Amino acid sequence: MINGQTGNATAYQALNVPGQPRGFGYKDPVTGLQVWKASSAGDPSSGTSFRHAYSEGGAYASRLWNGDRYSVIAADMDSGGDLRVFDLVRGTGPTNYRALPVSPEATDLGYSFSRNRAGDARILYMLTAIGVKRVNTATNLVENTGNFPGPSTGVSGGSWFQGDVQDRRFVWMTGGSDVHVWDSQTNATLTRTFAGMDEPYLESDGRYVFVNNGQANSTLWDVVNDTVQGVTFPSNVTPSHVASLRGMFVNSDVNTGGGLMPTFRLAATSNSWTQFTDWSGYAPDYHTCGNWDRTEAELGGDLTQQYVLYDDIHETFAAIGSSLRESIGLMRLDGGDKRLVAHHYSTNFSNYWHQPHGHINPDGTLVIFASDMLGSSRVDLFAVELPLR
Repeated sequence: MINGQTGNATAYQALNVPGQPRGFGYKDPVTGLQVWKASSAGDPSSGTSFRHAYSEGGAYASRLWNGDRYSVIAADMDSGGDLRVFDLVRGTGPTNYRALPVSPEATDLGYSFSRNRAGDARILYMLTAIGVKRVNTATNLVENTGNFPGPSTGVSGGSWFQGDVQDRRFVWMTGGSDVHVWDSQTNATLTRTFAGMDEPYLESDGRYVFVNNGQANSTLWDVVNDTVQGVTFPSNVTPSHVASLRGMFVNSDVNTGGGLMPTFRLAATSNSWTQFTDWSGYAPDYHTCGNWDRTEAELGGDLTQQYVLYDDIHETFAAIGSSLRESIGLMRLDGGDKRLVAHHYSTNFSNYWHQPHGHINPDGTLVIFASDMLGSSRVDLFAVELPLR
């Protein structure tokens, strides 16, 4: 990955990406990273918008398995959420598209691949009408063990399903105000009601839930002690598109304007905010994802060495050397490193499903995003291979 360059629409246009079939691969015109087109007209489904759902939430792309491949889940958002799982092989592209043996309660936010490094990367956890099921996407069979499938109550209509880095605690919401936390080791479920809630975010280590109400204050729920405390935001921040990481949450101030967008990290244990960077531009719309689960050894015991994935929709992304426009990038939580991954070349942002919703897998080696490919009538799913470390 390289720092700081603007997009190259001319080079991208020359690739004729909208006219290419599923499986087409190209090098990003700026970063040179390998990008794969994972859908096209009628393949693997008939709608005009095959893509993943949202930036933050469950893991929609698995960790690397078998040395060279990932499992990815996406849906046809124009035909009632026709779900498909497929494998993406590094250096070769997408293959082996198949339907799932069971259906989640929420097509767009009802599933998550395993984040436990000691487990099977191909396990997909799904919130279904009778609990949390384990689906082995290699065999395409339900393989429940231990306390799975979990609780059968408090799951109907559930969404915003997420799991922690140990695949122990799982969180989802129902009815717009109830948040449920299920511990797969103890088989205990906690439920709390939060009036005016937008959505919950599970801190990656599984202890805290950030309950976003879209206002200048929200709630932090310690699910180990089952206690809650208010969260007061710095400056004039209102929470939106929050990123969840190990011990931390990230949010930006879209209200200041004047060419700046301060970005803050929240330390969950102390309930304290720290500004770690500014974006330049005009308070861009953006999405974030904190699903890259770095270990203690990788972090050196410093949680500010984690990276958050940001995508910028139509303004600028502050980076070392210059500004990036309409891009996907990584920022380290100490503010010392910002890196461009790719430009998404999606332009019709008045349509929610045309927004890229950049999403990173748990081992930080694959990014998926959606694009309308410079304003075409289709939205397709793309995957970027990041360097192995």
